[in-house]
Amino acid sequence: MNQLTDKSRKQLKNNLDEALDGSLGMLSSEMRDILLDDLVTAFENRLKVLRQIQLDLRCLSGIDVSVDNQTLQA
Repeated sequence: MNQLTDKSRKQLKNNLDEALDGSLGMLSSEMRDILLDDLVTAFENRLKVLRQIQLDLRCLSGIDVSVDNQTLQA
């Protein structure tokens, strides 16, 4: 997965800021920005991992290997 574009990151940060407004209200604007940036980065990294798992499973299914469902549960 490609990294989010600057515009997409900013939009996601704004959406998170709106969604978490009540919880982040006591933080300074600088701390809010740092936290929101960390949340967007964590989200982006999680998407990368999930896409890689999806690709790995496609490769495994092409080899006709069965994968126990329990191994996919976190």
